Amino acid sequence: MMNYLLLIGFTVLITLEIFDRVSIRPLVKIMEDLRAFDDDLLERLERALIDYARERRAHADAEEELVTLRNDLSKLKAEREQLQSELLEQLEKRTEEGE
Repeated sequence: MMNYLLLIGFTVLITLEIFDRVSIRPLVKIMEDLRAFDDDLLERLERALIDYARERRAHADAEEELVTLRNDLSKLKAEREQLQSELLEQLEKRTEEGE
C-alpha cells in the first residue's frame, strides 16, 4: 500500500515538474524513500524465508527423530514380548518340576 502511495506521489510530482510547478528535490526524496522501502521489504522477506527454511529443517529433523523413536519402540516391544514368553516358559518348567 505504501509503495503504491509513493508511486502515485512520484507520478504527480513528475507531472507537476513537467509543467514547472515544483522543484526536483521532492522527486529525489521520493526516489530515496522508494529505494529504502524496497530494501527494507526485501530484507524482511529474506529474513522470513530464512526463518521458514529453519523451521522446515527443524520439522524435518523432528520427523526423522520421531520415526527413529517409533522404530526403537517397536524393537523394544518385540524384545519385551520375547522376554515375557521366555519367562513364561521358565515358569512353566519350574512348576512342572515342582509337581
